[in-house]
Amino acid sequence: MTAPHDQPPRATRRRRRREPDPPPEGVATPRRAPLARLMEWLCRLTVSAFGWAYLAILALEVLARYDPFDIVPKPLIGVSLIVIGLPWTLSSMWFNEGVQYLVAAIAPAINWLILGFLCAWQRLKPTLPRDEP
Repeated sequence: MTAPHDQPPRATRRRRRREPDPPPEGVATPRRAPLARLMEWLCRLTVSAFGWAYLAILALEVLARYDPFDIVPKPLIGVSLIVIGLPWTLSSMWFNEGVQYLVAAIAPAINWLILGFLCAWQRLKPTLPRDEP
């Protein structure tokens, strides 16, 4: 065991991130176009914003339905849940009346999954070859 005065300062003890090895000479490395990086960022932002909005609306719907704080229930909160779940909320009429609320609450999650799949698919597109010097 080393003495405390033998240890390097904290800044040098920190684990350094290993940089990838440079490619061999003459091999082109792929790169993303600036527009593709912007679209990837916007896609991630959209999916996360939709997810947070869905969870917030769902929480407000549960609070309004069960009214745990003795506040007057807000019946129009469910309308925004229906709107962000379209067209899947329209399929809730095929189910029994007791299950319709559950289907309407899960319908926006389908749209959320579709958005996430489209963003993941967009990231899998091939990259542009690097310009030769």
